[in-house]
Amino acid sequence: MTNTPAEDDDELFADIVLTGSAINAARESGDPDDQEVADIAAAALSNKHKG
Repeated sequence: MTNTPAEDDDELFADIVLTGSAINAARESGDPDDQEVADIAAAALSNKHKG
């Protein structure tokens, strides 16, 4: 089943909010391993939603 443009926008927004929150928490932890995972997650999110 194909999403409508509005459904795609809703999915994108949910991905950004949820992943963004996790990325911020990992970056703020001060743990270098967490920060590396945050960088990877941010890059993956960016690549997933490139037009």
